[in-house]
Amino acid sequence: GLGRPLTSDARVFAGSAAQLADLIAELGALGYAGVRLRPGVLTDDLPRIADDLIPVLIDRGLFPASADAATSLRGLLGLPEGIPSRYAATSAA
Repeated sequence: GLGRPLTSDARVFAGSAAQLADLIAELGALGYAGVRLRPGVLTDDLPRIADDLIPVLIDRGLFPASADAATSLRGLLGLPEGIPSRYAATSAA
């Protein structure tokens, strides 16, 4: 129920977007190649990540500013786009 401590197999963070950006920068300085954010309450935390954290990370050069322009997951990951999908249906000739 409510009121019990949040437990997780991952690091639990509570703080501001700037504090989380500081932590992400520290992890990068330690050699981590990236982080995976797991929102505790999706409906509350996801908008905070998108609206508050991402702009701070972009300002600090920790998140690609061009990610908004990506048209696919490949583009978001910085991989070449326009490669035909092996799963796409082909038309019979």
